[in-house]
Amino acid sequence: MAHMMGLYDEPFALMKTGKKTVEVRVNDPKRQKLRLGDEVEFIKAPVQDDRLQVTITKLKTYETFRQLYEDIPLDQFGEKNVSIEELLSQIYAIYSKEQEKEFGVVAIYVKRLDE
Repeated sequence: MAHMMGLYDEPFALMKTGKKTVEVRVNDPKRQKLRLGDEVEFIKAPVQDDRLQVTITKLKTYETFRQLYEDIPLDQFGEKNVSIEELLSQIYAIYSKEQEKEFGVVAIYVKRLDE
């Protein structure tokens, strides 16, 4: 199955260079449809002038973003010299704690199709 998701400029660039191999989302109904081997087309937001095709290699769910960030090495998010608190601040600017509580969260491990 094919899926489409937007990514802001910096995470998009990190994924395109292969430095970011895990995408983080709330596990809402759209993400609950994801399966191993599915393809995802990431579109650079907000301009939508670049696209990146990946395949899902692993999915891992958590109750909270904190649990996710404490479990997965931060370098898989393409981040260096950043704390979990900074990552939480960034993710809560996108998702509310109510969404996190309602749906839980998912780590989407990906591999670029051109690798």
